[in-house]
Amino acid sequence: MKIKEVIARKIFDSNGNNAIEVEVNGSKASIGSGASTSNYAVLPYPEDINKLVSLVNKTFSKDLKGVQIENFNDLDKIERYVKGHDFSDSLEKIGGNILVAIELAVLKSFSDEPLYKTLGVKKIKKMPIPLGNCIEGGKHTMGRGPDFQEFLVLPSTKKFDVAAEINVEIFHKAKEELKKRDRNFYGGRTMEGGWNCSLSNLEVISLLKKIADDVGKEYSTEVRLGLDVAGDSLWNGRRYEYKNFSRAQQKRNISKEEQIDLIRKTIKNNDLGYVEDPLNDGDFDGFEELNKEHCLICGDD
Repeated sequence: MKIKEVIARKIFDSNGNNAIEVEVNGSKASIGSGASTSNYAVLPYPEDINKLVSLVNKTFSKDLKGVQIENFNDLDKIERYVKGHDFSDSLEKIGGNILVAIELAVLKSFSDEPLYKTLGVKKIKKMPIPLGNCIEGGKHTMGRGPDFQEFLVLPSTKKFDVAAEINVEIFHKAKEELKKRDRNFYGGRTMEGGWNCSLSNLEVISLLKKIADDVGKEYSTEVRLGLDVAGDSLWNGRRYEYKNFSRAQQKRNISKEEQIDLIRKTIKNNDLGYVEDPLNDGDFDGFEELNKEHCLICGDD
């Protein structure tokens, strides 16, 4: 495939923030950005997004016209060219999202079959388990809810449709329980669709644990809970600051050792199956410690 044109235009993401859509030979792609990001992450977009749109339309489009794409590895041509306009580690001049959007649009244009097949997956042997976002806190609620950013449910069934059904049922049951337990709950939802409540971390975990166990019995399958702690959002550079930890003790200020112990106990006491970003992104030794638990420890931010 030969690149004929590259077009960029400013759009808005689902939260009303500026984003860029890229079109390559008629195929479109756009990349969103999250509320919490790592200190090691590249910037999604530069401050002047209009200037970047102009750069793509006036310069990138002309320079990339005629570039031949024959396979996935040819994306290296795109990557080297785009990064040639910004040598900073964080891509502060152009942002990382424009690169990913261009490459995805190129792949879509190049592919004459479903993209997963183009990427080498000819037959899907196993579907992933859907991780259901049920209740949110942290930056997703502007600090007005629980401290942890997401409270998740993880069904153990191997059937994707059944797992999705379980997630939806727990989501609706959580709404009914929040009506009973949280006098400030009026059915509001957050930027990523989870319920917005004023309960503490431990209260939400307790509420969801009971619902997950009941629904699991109904479907004869185990349903475990997960958390996106978004540890960087709690870390002040020296300690972890909690503002809505539990009903008995809302505010807590703890060391990194205490945070590791807290996460470890939370995993064991609630049989968590998944914990995302439990610590700040620079605590590699701490992540190593938590990886000893019988729980999937993930890094996202």
